[in-house]
Amino acid sequence: MVVKLIDKHDLPMMHKWWEAHDWVPPIPQMLSPTGILVSENDFPICGGWYIQTNSQTALAEWIVKNPDAKKKQCDEGLSLLYDTIEELAKTDGFKLIITFLNHPKFEEFLLTKEYIKGDDSLNTYLKGL
Repeated sequence: MVVKLIDKHDLPMMHKWWEAHDWVPPIPQMLSPTGILVSENDFPICGGWYIQTNSQTALAEWIVKNPDAKKKQCDEGLSLLYDTIEELAKTDGFKLIITFLNHPKFEEFLLTKEYIKGDDSLNTYLKGL
């Protein structure tokens, strides 16, 4: 699998992914310049954004998968995506990663990646680095 920074040419494809999952795509101003796209053999699998803050907390946000990707590809792609975001955050000195979501299968995935559930009403997931 290959990791690359998301560029403006990738965004229309990702907007289609969000819409396929019945999610509202974020507006470009909400996205940081550190979007990560994971592909396998030129087939895009998933992507998301590493967002820096002015605290010791970074965010992994706007995570989305290709609706045409197979489950095994998605599992491996999401794992690599989160590993990449975590490494970037560690390198930048962050101590915590937060991701906000409301998707039961994705929540199960994060628990396998050693995230702990935070606020119940927001379905916030945290991981110390």
